[in-house]
Amino acid sequence: HVLAGFNSTEADLAAAGYDRDAVKAHVQRLKSQARLFSSQDHVRSLMAGDVWVTVGSSTDLVPLAERTPSVDLIAPADGTNLWADVWVVPANAEHGHLQSGPSPLLPSWLEFGVSPARADVLVGFK
Repeated sequence: HVLAGFNSTEADLAAAGYDRDAVKAHVQRLKSQARLFSSQDHVRSLMAGDVWVTVGSSTDLVPLAERTPSVDLIAPADGTNLWADVWVVPANAEHGHLQSGPSPLLPSWLEFGVSPARADVLVGFK
């Protein structure tokens, strides 16, 4: 059973009747059920039948689910976490170093990062 949502604060947990010790005990119980903590072996363990459930990056799991009929992707009804890599350039940036702004090569790098030729590398994000 879930104590609270992913972004719950300590105040949220306290309002739900959980103190720090209760949360630690709950995490320990969940940890005892984990087979491995890995960002590299989770898909291999799932496919070998060593685990029934895995949590991982969509770049790993979407392609797996697309080619494996026995694998389903699910997310909790109340939501899940999301990370995004974001590149920004300050509005007043010029040229190429800390004092003079970004490199003149930056536009080429950004174009490379989002080029259609790279779409095949980013399976699941076409």
